[in-house]
Amino acid sequence: GDIKEAATIANYAAGVVCGEVGAMPIRIDKLRKAFIEG
Repeated sequence: GDIKEAATIANYAAGVVCGEVGAMPIRIDKLRKAFIEG
């Protein structure tokens, strides 16, 4: 049980980190477009 729980937590943490990192370029791109085109 402990190993599965640890793996689940690790997967969740990795997903959160990847989600945050993946969202950053999109946010920066949107801000850049708004700044340049706005």
